Amino acid sequence: MQQIDTFLANLPPDKGAFPAIAPAVQEKYASLVPGFLLDIWKNSGICSFGNGFIWTVNPDDYTDILPKLGEQYKNAVAVLRTGLGTVFFKQGDEYLFFDPVYLDVSSLQNVPLEIIMNYTIGDKRPANELFYQKLYEKALKRLGPPAFDECFAFVPAIALGGEMNEENLQKMKLREQLILLTQLI
Repeated sequence: MQQIDTFLANLPPDKGAFPAIAPAVQEKYASLVPGFLLDIWKNSGICSFGNGFIWTVNPDDYTDILPKLGEQYKNAVAVLRTGLGTVFFKQGDEYLFFDPVYLDVSSLQNVPLEIIMNYTIGDKRPANELFYQKLYEKALKRLGPPAFDECFAFVPAIALGGEMNEENLQKMKLREQLILLTQLI
């Protein structure tokens, strides 16, 4: 997958058995996501990279969550997520991400997904500043990797007075964590 070579070099694919993404789901989103993401879905399904730091997702699992970030996201398509619950999604031609720490949606400036993966997610400096990669790596050593339906989450959530440090991270079910956080927006 030449389009994301830098990403794959910095965050190599993890080994393991991962849930498949049904062909009907792949077909449903084929015109909305880049071809390399479809290839990953076909070959690996919902899979992780960089010891679970980044995950592909089944967009259907987020159709009820993304609108809770704002009515304007009711047709958004989730494409990736981090091990700390950041969700990357496409709205029209723009890629955005939901930050589970600050409960904010940020734009990635109309940049193609392969550029985002190679130079934002796959580069340690922005990955740490924007997506808390160092905290993830510390929690990974203590808690072990999250499963495909889990993330590391601050307990209590930062928005509820929690502190942003590794000791406050716990494994949580991703879906439940996102539903809780969107209720705080």
